[in-house]
Amino acid sequence: MSTSLDEIATQAGVSKGTIYHRFASRAGLVDAVVEAEIEHRFQGVFDAVTAIQDPGRRLNAYLTGMWQLEYEDPMVCDVLAKVCPDSAKVQALCRRAAELACQLLDEAQSQGSVRADLTPADLYHLLWSIAVLLRQGPLPEHHDFQRRCQHQLDGIRPVVAAGVADPPHRRVGSPS
Repeated sequence: MSTSLDEIATQAGVSKGTIYHRFASRAGLVDAVVEAEIEHRFQGVFDAVTAIQDPGRRLNAYLTGMWQLEYEDPMVCDVLAKVCPDSAKVQALCRRAAELACQLLDEAQSQGSVRADLTPADLYHLLWSIAVLLRQGPLPEHHDFQRRCQHQLDGIRPVVAAGVADPPHRRVGSPS
């Protein structure tokens, strides 16, 4: 989604004017791509997640499903990183994903299956940070990717050590 329209036109074997004739703007082109290629993939994750009964498993399935989409398709990373903020489709899809994530987080926290101090912004950063890493770095082997995602999931579970659940939030670098 960050490719220039000149590059897109060259790869498609058409003039830049042809692209602008079909899509009034870059955002229009992105909207068409999101509608044709991305929306149904997000919806597949949304549908699979809402079919799960257990709130903690539902949230885990949401995160792992979204991470898998990021791994499989760089365009998903661009959508979640909001590379094209002028795209109405990107904004709407991100809003739907965020609303579902908030609902899943509330339910999982009510059940006690995730940390009480986890926020919707934290979930967004979990998704966004992996999207950025996948876009900027070399693509890891799939088993390494899954293992690293599992580490992320382990980090959102309630902490129960030495009889202390959900220790108070500490700033990085603050003394223990």
